[in-house]
Amino acid sequence: MAKCNELATLASDLAAVVFGAGLQVMVVDWRHPRERVNASVTKRVAATCAVIVLLLWEFHRIDTAHVDLSTVYARDHQVTVYLLTYMAFSAAAALEVSTISALLARRTRLRGHASALGLSICAAGGAFGLAYAMSRSSYLIAVHAGHAWPLSVEKAISPALAGLAIGCVTIGLSLATVRADASRRRVGSRG
Repeated sequence: MAKCNELATLASDLAAVVFGAGLQVMVVDWRHPRERVNASVTKRVAATCAVIVLLLWEFHRIDTAHVDLSTVYARDHQVTVYLLTYMAFSAAAALEVSTISALLARRTRLRGHASALGLSICAAGGAFGLAYAMSRSSYLIAVHAGHAWPLSVEKAISPALAGLAIGCVTIGLSLATVRADASRRRVGSRG
């Protein structure tokens, strides 16, 4: 039987996967022409569903009565597989959000749109998210290779990177939306 804390961790991880997928869908919608959006969104929804099913299956296989879903138990192979599945999706989502946001920021900056700053901050958030996923994944792999750095270092780095990622994405998207809306209002008041 799973401990309540581990069920909460699973729910949190699944919510993060859905959040990451939502960000992917949003930036894909902004980036691609209308005729390509449905196919692009469908691919991401299918991938997200597959990851969710994998995480649920992997969670079911873990003896959560004796281990936690954290890097503290990185020596447990099932915990490592679960965390690497979660980190792989996180890395892919962060990379896509960062790349598309950077492309959109460049495009909007060249056109003189005010939303470029927010999109640039969002791109930085995606980069921090990728760094978080890579850092945590590297630690998990290093544990099994026998060359891990101290867990205290991992526990200091990962939360900082995750916090920077969430903060930058939230601020960046908010700023991009507010600045884009302000730009539309100025253009509308001239006409």
